[in-house]
Amino acid sequence: MIIKVDTQLVSETKDMILNSEFRGIPTGFKGLDSYTGGFGNGELIIMGARPGMGKTTFACSLINNVCINKGLNCILISLEMYAKHIIERLINIHGDVSKNDKIENGYTDRIIAAANDVEKANLWINDSCTCTIDKYIEKCMSIGRKEKINLIIIDYLQLIEHRNIDLKKLLMKLKQLAIDLDCPIFVLSQLNRTADARKGMPHLVDFPYFKIIEECSDEILLLYRDSYYNTCKDENDNAASISIVKHSRCNNTNVFVFYDPMIPKFCGDK
Repeated sequence: MIIKVDTQLVSETKDMILNSEFRGIPTGFKGLDSYTGGFGNGELIIMGARPGMGKTTFACSLINNVCINKGLNCILISLEMYAKHIIERLINIHGDVSKNDKIENGYTDRIIAAANDVEKANLWINDSCTCTIDKYIEKCMSIGRKEKINLIIIDYLQLIEHRNIDLKKLLMKLKQLAIDLDCPIFVLSQLNRTADARKGMPHLVDFPYFKIIEECSDEILLLYRDSYYNTCKDENDNAASISIVKHSRCNNTNVFVFYDPMIPKFCGDK
Protein backbone atom coordinates (compact mmCIF):
# COMPACT_ATOMS: atom_id res chain seq x y z
CA MET A 1 0.00 0.00 0.00
CA ILE A 2 1.37 3.41 -1.03
CA ILE A 3 0.18 6.33 1.10
CA LYS A 4 0.40 9.96 0.01
CA VAL A 5 1.65 12.16 2.82
CA ASP A 6 -0.93 14.88 3.22
CA THR A 7 -2.19 17.43 5.74
CA GLN A 8 -4.57 15.03 7.45
CA LEU A 9 -1.96 12.30 7.94
CA VAL A 10 0.64 14.68 9.36
CA SER A 11 -1.93 16.49 11.53
CA GLU A 12 -3.24 13.26 13.05
CA THR A 13 0.31 12.09 13.77
CA LYS A 14 1.22 15.44 15.35
CA ASP A 15 -1.87 15.33 17.59
CA MET A 16 -1.03 11.78 18.65
CA ILE A 17 2.47 12.85 19.72
CA LEU A 18 1.28 16.00 21.53
CA ASN A 19 -1.49 14.15 23.36
CA SER A 20 0.84 11.27 24.30
CA GLU A 21 -1.75 8.82 23.07
CA PHE A 22 -1.08 5.13 22.68
CA ARG A 23 0.14 4.28 19.23
CA GLY A 24 -2.07 1.24 19.33
CA ILE A 25 -3.78 -0.31 22.33
CA PRO A 26 -2.90 -0.32 26.04
CA THR A 27 -2.27 -3.86 27.28
CA GLY A 28 -3.59 -3.21 30.78
CA PHE A 29 -0.17 -4.02 32.26
CA LYS A 30 0.83 -0.58 33.53
CA GLY A 31 4.56 -1.17 33.73
CA LEU A 32 4.69 -2.53 30.20
CA ASP A 33 2.48 0.24 28.82
CA SER A 34 4.51 2.97 30.51
CA TYR A 35 7.63 1.88 28.61
CA THR A 36 6.17 0.81 25.27
CA GLY A 37 3.13 3.04 24.89
CA GLY A 38 1.01 -0.04 24.29
CA PHE A 39 1.00 -2.45 21.36
CA GLY A 40 1.31 -0.40 18.19
CA ASN A 41 -1.08 -0.75 15.27
CA GLY A 42 0.51 -2.56 12.36
CA GLU A 43 3.18 -4.09 14.60
CA LEU A 44 4.24 -7.70 15.06
CA ILE A 45 5.00 -8.44 18.71
CA ILE A 46 6.53 -11.76 19.78
CA MET A 47 6.69 -13.04 23.36
CA GLY A 48 8.94 -15.99 24.12
CA ALA A 49 8.98 -18.25 27.17
CA ARG A 50 9.75 -21.80 28.16
CA PRO A 51 6.87 -24.28 28.71
CA GLY A 52 5.25 -23.80 32.11
CA MET A 53 6.02 -20.07 32.36
CA GLY A 54 2.42 -19.15 31.53
CA LYS A 55 2.34 -18.00 27.91
CA THR A 56 -1.30 -19.00 27.39
CA THR A 57 -2.24 -17.58 30.80
CA PHE A 58 -0.63 -14.28 29.81
CA ALA A 59 -2.56 -14.30 26.52
CA CYS A 60 -5.85 -14.91 28.36
CA SER A 61 -5.01 -12.17 30.87
CA LEU A 62 -4.30 -9.84 27.96
CA ILE A 63 -7.68 -10.70 26.41
CA ASN A 64 -9.35 -9.96 29.75
CA ASN A 65 -7.67 -6.54 29.91
CA VAL A 66 -8.17 -5.53 26.29
CA CYS A 67 -11.33 -7.28 25.15
CA ILE A 68 -13.51 -7.94 28.20
CA ASN A 69 -12.60 -4.93 30.35
CA LYS A 70 -12.06 -2.36 27.59
CA GLY A 71 -14.53 -3.66 25.01
CA LEU A 72 -12.02 -3.82 22.15
CA ASN A 73 -12.29 -6.42 19.37
CA CYS A 74 -9.91 -9.34 19.60
CA ILE A 75 -9.16 -12.52 17.62
CA LEU A 76 -7.44 -15.46 19.30
CA ILE A 77 -5.92 -18.19 17.14
CA SER A 78 -5.32 -21.08 19.51
CA LEU A 79 -3.54 -24.16 18.24
CA GLU A 80 -3.11 -25.68 21.69
CA MET A 81 -6.42 -25.28 23.57
CA TYR A 82 -10.07 -25.74 22.65
CA ALA A 83 -12.39 -22.75 22.75
CA LYS A 84 -14.30 -24.05 25.82
CA HIS A 85 -11.08 -24.38 27.79
CA ILE A 86 -10.12 -20.83 26.87
CA ILE A 87 -13.56 -19.54 27.90
CA GLU A 88 -13.19 -21.35 31.22
CA ARG A 89 -9.89 -19.58 31.81
CA LEU A 90 -11.34 -16.21 30.86
CA ILE A 91 -14.28 -16.64 33.26
CA ASN A 92 -11.92 -17.51 36.12
CA ILE A 93 -9.58 -14.62 35.29
CA HIS A 94 -12.34 -12.05 34.87
CA GLY A 95 -14.19 -13.25 37.96
CA ASP A 96 -10.93 -13.50 39.93
CA VAL A 97 -11.99 -17.01 40.92
CA SER A 98 -9.24 -19.13 42.47
CA LYS A 99 -9.06 -22.89 42.89
CA ASN A 100 -10.04 -22.52 46.56
CA ASP A 101 -13.17 -20.45 45.94
CA LYS A 102 -15.52 -23.40 45.39
CA ILE A 103 -15.89 -23.76 49.13
CA GLU A 104 -16.69 -20.07 49.68
CA ASN A 105 -20.02 -18.28 49.59
CA GLY A 106 -20.69 -16.30 46.45
CA TYR A 107 -18.75 -18.64 44.16
CA THR A 108 -21.76 -19.30 41.89
CA ASP A 109 -22.68 -15.62 41.65
CA ARG A 110 -19.15 -14.65 40.70
CA ILE A 111 -18.97 -17.30 37.98
CA ILE A 112 -22.33 -16.23 36.55
CA ALA A 113 -21.41 -12.53 36.58
CA ALA A 114 -18.03 -13.19 34.94
CA ALA A 115 -19.62 -15.48 32.34
CA ASN A 116 -22.10 -12.73 31.43
CA ASP A 117 -19.27 -10.28 30.83
CA VAL A 118 -17.28 -12.79 28.78
CA GLU A 119 -20.38 -13.50 26.69
CA LYS A 120 -20.66 -9.80 25.78
CA ALA A 121 -17.02 -9.54 24.71
CA ASN A 122 -16.15 -8.91 21.07
CA LEU A 123 -13.97 -11.99 20.86
CA TRP A 124 -13.44 -14.51 18.08
CA ILE A 125 -11.63 -17.81 18.80
CA ASN A 126 -10.24 -20.04 16.07
CA ASP A 127 -9.20 -23.33 17.67
CA SER A 128 -8.81 -25.27 14.43
CA CYS A 129 -5.49 -27.11 14.23
CA THR A 130 -5.84 -28.00 10.53
CA CYS A 131 -5.72 -24.56 8.92
CA THR A 132 -2.73 -23.24 7.00
CA ILE A 133 -1.35 -19.78 7.75
CA ASP A 134 -3.08 -18.48 4.63
CA LYS A 135 -6.42 -19.84 5.92
CA TYR A 136 -5.92 -18.13 9.29
CA ILE A 137 -5.12 -14.87 7.50
CA GLU A 138 -8.16 -15.25 5.26
CA LYS A 139 -10.43 -15.73 8.27
CA CYS A 140 -8.95 -12.67 10.02
CA MET A 141 -9.36 -10.55 6.90
CA SER A 142 -12.95 -11.72 6.55
CA ILE A 143 -13.75 -10.55 10.08
CA GLY A 144 -11.75 -7.37 9.53
CA ARG A 145 -13.89 -6.42 6.56
CA LYS A 146 -16.96 -6.37 8.82
CA GLU A 147 -15.53 -5.28 12.18
CA LYS A 148 -12.60 -3.17 13.34
CA ILE A 149 -10.06 -5.61 14.78
CA ASN A 150 -7.96 -4.16 17.62
CA LEU A 151 -5.75 -7.15 18.47
CA ILE A 152 -4.86 -10.59 17.09
CA ILE A 153 -3.21 -13.18 19.36
CA ILE A 154 -1.58 -16.40 18.12
CA ASP A 155 -0.83 -19.26 20.53
CA TYR A 156 1.72 -20.33 19.45
CA LEU A 157 4.30 -19.82 16.66
CA GLN A 158 5.96 -23.25 16.46
CA LEU A 159 2.65 -25.07 15.96
CA ILE A 160 2.26 -23.14 12.70
CA GLU A 161 5.92 -23.09 11.73
CA HIS A 162 6.31 -26.87 11.92
CA ARG A 163 4.04 -27.36 8.92
CA ASN A 164 6.84 -27.04 6.38
CA ILE A 165 6.49 -23.25 6.26
CA ASP A 166 9.50 -21.00 5.94
CA LEU A 167 9.64 -19.00 9.19
CA LYS A 168 10.61 -15.72 7.56
CA LYS A 169 7.77 -15.95 5.04
CA LEU A 170 5.34 -16.82 7.83
CA LEU A 171 6.35 -13.83 9.94
CA MET A 172 6.23 -11.47 6.98
CA LYS A 173 2.70 -12.70 6.18
CA LEU A 174 1.69 -11.92 9.78
CA LYS A 175 3.39 -8.52 9.60
CA GLN A 176 1.47 -7.73 6.42
CA LEU A 177 -1.77 -8.83 8.10
CA ALA A 178 -1.05 -6.43 10.98
CA ILE A 179 -0.56 -3.60 8.46
CA ASP A 180 -3.65 -4.50 6.41
CA LEU A 181 -5.91 -4.60 9.49
CA ASP A 182 -4.06 -1.72 11.21
CA CYS A 183 -3.81 -3.65 14.48
CA PRO A 184 -1.07 -5.29 16.54
CA ILE A 185 -0.49 -9.03 16.23
CA PHE A 186 0.80 -10.68 19.40
CA VAL A 187 2.51 -14.04 18.82
CA LEU A 188 3.58 -16.46 21.53
CA SER A 189 6.69 -18.56 20.97
CA GLN A 190 8.54 -21.39 22.65
CA LEU A 191 12.18 -20.93 23.61
CA ASN A 192 15.02 -23.43 23.32
CA ARG A 193 16.04 -25.65 26.24
CA THR A 194 19.12 -23.51 26.74
CA ALA A 195 16.93 -21.20 28.81
CA ASP A 196 16.16 -24.08 31.22
CA ALA A 197 19.82 -24.93 31.57
CA ARG A 198 20.57 -21.34 32.58
CA LYS A 199 17.67 -21.17 35.09
CA GLY A 200 17.50 -17.43 34.84
CA MET A 201 16.10 -14.67 32.66
CA PRO A 202 16.06 -15.92 29.05
CA HIS A 203 17.91 -14.14 26.27
CA LEU A 204 17.06 -13.25 22.69
CA VAL A 205 19.34 -16.06 21.46
CA ASP A 206 17.07 -18.61 23.19
CA PHE A 207 14.52 -18.23 20.39
CA PRO A 208 14.73 -20.86 17.68
CA TYR A 209 16.07 -19.02 14.62
CA PHE A 210 16.43 -15.89 16.73
CA LYS A 211 18.02 -13.87 13.92
CA ILE A 212 14.91 -14.27 11.75
CA ILE A 213 12.61 -13.38 14.66
CA GLU A 214 14.71 -10.32 15.47
CA GLU A 215 14.68 -9.23 11.83
CA CYS A 216 10.94 -9.65 11.21
CA SER A 217 9.38 -8.45 14.47
CA ASP A 218 8.76 -4.94 15.73
CA GLU A 219 8.83 -5.85 19.41
CA ILE A 220 10.24 -8.84 21.29
CA LEU A 221 9.33 -9.73 24.87
CA LEU A 222 10.54 -12.53 27.15
CA LEU A 223 8.40 -13.86 30.00
CA TYR A 224 10.07 -15.30 33.10
CA ARG A 225 8.99 -16.48 36.54
CA ASP A 226 11.79 -17.28 38.96
CA SER A 227 9.42 -19.32 41.15
CA TYR A 228 9.11 -21.87 38.32
CA TYR A 229 12.69 -22.94 39.06
CA ASN A 230 13.16 -21.82 42.65
CA THR A 231 10.70 -22.34 45.50
CA CYS A 232 10.45 -18.97 47.23
CA LYS A 233 8.92 -18.32 50.60
CA ASP A 234 8.67 -14.53 50.54
CA GLU A 235 6.23 -12.01 49.07
CA ASN A 236 8.04 -12.14 45.73
CA ASP A 237 7.09 -15.77 45.18
CA ASN A 238 4.57 -14.79 42.51
CA ALA A 239 6.56 -12.04 40.84
CA ALA A 240 7.09 -12.36 37.09
CA SER A 241 9.31 -10.40 34.77
CA ILE A 242 8.81 -9.27 31.18
CA SER A 243 12.05 -8.42 29.46
CA ILE A 244 11.78 -6.00 26.54
CA VAL A 245 14.66 -7.07 24.29
CA LYS A 246 13.61 -5.27 21.10
CA HIS A 247 11.51 -2.15 20.69
CA SER A 248 11.68 0.83 18.35
CA ARG A 249 10.25 3.35 20.85
CA CYS A 250 12.00 2.52 24.13
CA ASN A 251 15.23 1.14 25.53
CA ASN A 252 15.54 -2.51 26.50
CA THR A 253 14.45 -3.03 30.09
CA ASN A 254 12.62 -5.36 32.48
CA VAL A 255 9.14 -4.71 33.82
CA PHE A 256 7.40 -6.65 36.55
CA VAL A 257 3.94 -8.17 36.71
CA PHE A 258 2.16 -10.26 39.33
CA TYR A 259 1.33 -13.92 38.73
CA ASP A 260 -1.47 -15.57 40.67
CA PRO A 261 -1.06 -19.36 40.31
CA MET A 262 -4.38 -20.11 42.02
CA ILE A 263 -6.49 -18.73 39.14
CA PRO A 264 -4.09 -18.56 37.20
CA LYS A 265 -3.64 -15.07 35.77
CA PHE A 266 -1.19 -12.23 35.30
CA CYS A 267 -1.96 -8.68 36.39
CA GLY A 268 -0.09 -5.40 36.47
CA ASP A 269 -0.50 -4.85 40.20
CA LYS A 270 -0.52 -7.18 43.15
